[in-house]
Amino acid sequence: MSKDSEKKEAYSEENPIDYGRARYIGGHILYPKSEDIGVYFYNDRFSIWFTERESWLRIPLSNIVRMENFNEKKHIYTKIQFKENSGEQYVVIDFEKGIEIAQNLIYNKMRELKENTTPHEHSEPSQPTPSIVEQPKPSIVEHLPYKSPGTAALIAFIGGIFGLPGIGHMYVGKVGNGIGILILGLILYAVVMIMATAGLASLGYSESAGSAAAGVIGLLLILSIVYIVFFLWQIFNARKMAKKFNETVRTTGNEPW
Repeated sequence: MSKDSEKKEAYSEENPIDYGRARYIGGHILYPKSEDIGVYFYNDRFSIWFTERESWLRIPLSNIVRMENFNEKKHIYTKIQFKENSGEQYVVIDFEKGIEIAQNLIYNKMRELKENTTPHEHSEPSQPTPSIVEQPKPSIVEHLPYKSPGTAALIAFIGGIFGLPGIGHMYVGKVGNGIGILILGLILYAVVMIMATAGLASLGYSESAGSAAAGVIGLLLILSIVYIVFFLWQIFNARKMAKKFNETVRTTGNEPW
């Protein structure tokens, strides 16, 4: 059976509400990577169709234990925690501009499910009533830790200008790396300054010292190029580390280091 027919067959018995496209950010242990998804709402569950993997993740509404929003760089993501046989899992979804519509659909479906499974007054259920989790209320939680890639690059740039590279790495939490970069940068910076001073001083000597002066200036140029490459590298690497920090926090909820 092809994937397309499998997808159609999954909906042959019901008519779900097709929310449309959204973006899966991460969270579930079996789906660690971010990708585009389709979201479908049923009476008792909502299902996520992973377009790249071509597979389903079905989340029963009665298994949802919490749903909350978090704001990262003026963008709101939805974190949904739910129970599985393997334990508690969560998914982080970017519903984009339709976040209120999607969350209202989940709330309303959960309320309808609870009402339909609650026995009427004076009636005795023939079997135990399924336990339905109380409808979670929307909340904006505190911002997760966030490191601005632009700020990291700017700090690294300013520090490098004044002979203090590595402070951009300290900003993103890589303190050990930052200290190592700072020490190496100070050594390079000091050697360049010493060579520059020696080169300028040698210009005033006799012609017999000309070859020595040329050697000093040549070495100064080489060291200057090395420092410039080092200077640029620590800027872009600090920016890269900030992005890695944010991606790890967003997908796992924990800081990477």
